Amino acid sequence: YDVLGQPFNIRLFRYLPDFDVTPYLTRVAKALKKANMVIDVNTGTYYRYPIHEISPYPDFMEIAAKYDLPIITTSDAHKPEDCGNYNQMAVDYAKRFGYEGSIRFDKRKRTLVPFEMNFAYCIIIIIAFYLTNGTGNVIINKNQEKQLRSRKVI
Repeated sequence: YDVLGQPFNIRLFRYLPDFDVTPYLTRVAKALKKANMVIDVNTGTYYRYPIHEISPYPDFMEIAAKYDLPIITTSDAHKPEDCGNYNQMAVDYAKRFGYEGSIRFDKRKRTLVPFEMNFAYCIIIIIAFYLTNGTGNVIINKNQEKQLRSRKVI
């Protein structure tokens, strides 16, 4: 696996431990470091669940930063209009723990992208989604297709 997605979901409905979980969080961080995994900083837990917090919660984010675990910001979108929801909030949240960028994957290859570039990338993805009607195939007319084929673009 590449990413630990939505960690600590037991918190979603406010099931919060009443004891010090630091040793457990540290074990998780060490295991993730050893497995070379990325942490999912997810806003879906903020806007869709009673907990109203970005996941993972601050106690774990402090430990993740200490172990220099990379992150990826996600919105847990289950429909197109939720794509990128509260992304800037996730970025601001991650910055509180010293993060300056997040991971972008391309065929499982990682690239660290500064936060300033993430917003532009999200906009491109949203535009691409709408241009393709969500299919991944760009909708073009026959004349546009002919021009692209003549340039060997497609």
